[in-house]
Amino acid sequence: MRYFDNYSPGSSVHEYISNLAKVDRKELTGSSLEKYDIQFGLLLGFPLQSVERFAKYNTVADSFLDQLASTKTEVPEEQTLLDNYRKSTQKAEGDNYIQRHQNKFQALISKYFPQVEKEMIEYIFSRRPSTLFGRRGVNFILDTQSSSDEDYCKKLDYIFNNSGINEYLASLQLIPKPGFWQK
Repeated sequence: MRYFDNYSPGSSVHEYISNLAKVDRKELTGSSLEKYDIQFGLLLGFPLQSVERFAKYNTVADSFLDQLASTKTEVPEEQTLLDNYRKSTQKAEGDNYIQRHQNKFQALISKYFPQVEKEMIEYIFSRRPSTLFGRRGVNFILDTQSSSDEDYCKKLDYIFNNSGINEYLASLQLIPKPGFWQK
């Protein structure tokens, strides 16, 4: 119960999840935000390692990538790379663009941002949105490219769709109502 230490065995799971749903994520910072993201990810069935890495690096990575996108350089090749990255983020394709040009971005980050943690850079290069949960409106990022993660998500998606969990989470407004993405 490392991440659910505020859950008391006497209360119902419904009560716990309802209270979690009332939290405004935008108002959380630091370890409170990290713990909330981990709880939410685990309740949605994501692998522990993925939710821990997401909670630890995602907000910092997004801030860093914003900073990277606004970087100006005198080297035309580097500036073109950064300009194209900026354009790709406007189309929600920033992570894919970085992954396609990983070697160039690694060199750029090493040159202009040598203080950035190696593990966070690895996270940036390996993260990708979970399409299954993303279509439900739950934006979560898996940190591996493996097909076993994709298979896991497909199985989990099947369980959520057929067990009533989607409807339950939608009733608490934790996720959009099932079917909203099909309109």
